[in-house]
Amino acid sequence: HSAALAFLIAGSIWFVVGTLYGAFSAIHLVAPEAFNNIPALVFGRTRPAHVNTVLFGFVTTVLIGCGLYYTPTLLGRTLWSERMAWAGFVLWNTTIVSGPIGFGFGYSQGREYAEYLWLFDLLAMIAFFLILIDVVMTILTRAEDFLYISVWYFTATFIWTSGSYFIGNVMWQPPGGALPGIIDSIVLWFW
Repeated sequence: HSAALAFLIAGSIWFVVGTLYGAFSAIHLVAPEAFNNIPALVFGRTRPAHVNTVLFGFVTTVLIGCGLYYTPTLLGRTLWSERMAWAGFVLWNTTIVSGPIGFGFGYSQGREYAEYLWLFDLLAMIAFFLILIDVVMTILTRAEDFLYISVWYFTATFIWTSGSYFIGNVMWQPPGGALPGIIDSIVLWFW
């Protein structure tokens, strides 16, 4: 369960980082001029760093870690490929770390919950697929005859999220990741 443990530890670290960015954002609400001379800490940069780090870095990373632990345990075998899960871990966390760094320098797609740059969206998608393949192969080679509903949901998470992440981040429009006009808002809120 080394990859599962790595996801859980990384999620805990991202919780601390995301909370710190949340504190910087909250300070702006009571003292808007507090960080005016520090570009990386202005509200327009700390807010997306907070939201994305908590949503993707903390919540999603911890949930992936939990799923990578309970899926092989419930199926009565080890994870099909611990190396593949580790590759997903590296790609996923590379995406997450790009947020606070990139947003701090003002690099963003400027779309709420879809701020990561296209290259990092691509890394996230590859991570989703690696983990999905690993989980499906673990299911196919299981020792347990009964397939628990939690395993179905964990597997479906990667199928659904891969599709909605691709559409919501407008990944077929590489540099900017946006559509013209009101349709962009509709697609973004689908995500």
